[in-house]
Amino acid sequence: KDTQMLRRFLRTDAARTAAATGHEISIVKEKRIIANETFRTLCTRVSALILVNGKAPYSEFIDQLNVIITHLLPGKTERKKKN
Repeated sequence: KDTQMLRRFLRTDAARTAAATGHEISIVKEKRIIANETFRTLCTRVSALILVNGKAPYSEFIDQLNVIITHLLPGKTERKKKN
């Protein structure tokens, strides 16, 4: 339900922004925004559950999620080193 409300908000906001600026937001960009917000919501909820229940029940899920992220975003997950 939260995800549906978030999607509606993002679509409305994107339409309003496009109308105000005269630019159309591509469907791909809109979907990426929705995916990013949904992922952040998931991370926030898992973090809250970890605070309440401890890390042990969620460690396998977190490990699997990290593998997926590393696979989908090669090179994006490494921190840049300062010289």
